[in-house]
Amino acid sequence: MKIRYLLLCLIVFNIFLLNINKIYAKNIDSQSSNLENIKNNDIGNLTNDKKLVLNFPKSQDILYNFSVNGIPTKEGIISWKFDGKNYKVKFFTNVIFLGDILLQSDGVLINNELTPIKYVNIRGKKKFITDFDLKNKKINFSKNNLYIAMPNDIKDFSSVAFQMIAIMRTTPPILNQKYMFNVTNDDEVQKWTIQYIGKENNKWHFVRLARDKNDNRKIEWWLDPQNGWLIDKFKQTEPNGLRLEFNKK
Repeated sequence: MKIRYLLLCLIVFNIFLLNINKIYAKNIDSQSSNLENIKNNDIGNLTNDKKLVLNFPKSQDILYNFSVNGIPTKEGIISWKFDGKNYKVKFFTNVIFLGDILLQSDGVLINNELTPIKYVNIRGKKKFITDFDLKNKKINFSKNNLYIAMPNDIKDFSSVAFQMIAIMRTTPPILNQKYMFNVTNDDEVQKWTIQYIGKENNKWHFVRLARDKNDNRKIEWWLDPQNGWLIDKFKQTEPNGLRLEFNKK
């Protein structure tokens, strides 16, 4: 009798352990599913085919201290307007003896890409306009009245910065990761490679790599993950050594 009783207890105990394992496994699966959902929500919305939709920031104006060669001048502003379809982004300041500096891009969002329709570059008395004919896939530069074919995923100087911001808000980079863009200058289309080169004071540092040995213009961005990956600092160093900087106030 004792042996039968012990065997019965052993069978009941094994059944109990089996049920506990099933419950534990179910909870683990549920937790894993919840964690996956949290991760997906963190990196942005998903389309039906599970491809990521870039997470663009809300419309806002950000004030910056602007300096030339380290010497503070007037206050600057980076303005970003976005309604989910149309966008406008501009870098604006005023420099003594030079006048207004305005870099403005107006366009639309097409397949996750900020696609410019018009770009205006004003530096003092100089004003250059680039028009993008999306229907006929043509670009016109007012500087030389040149018409050229429009490559895919075209950007201008201002829109490329916020395209990068949206990418970072969706999927942050790994060290030395590179991003390729077709970007208009005032009279041509250039192939840009932007590389993430590391952190400085918790800001993520990106630099546009030189296109060839004759490209001596350096362009850098520092993005702040604690502030929606918006621009904390922007610096452009010209071939003649002139250094222009926006530093967030």
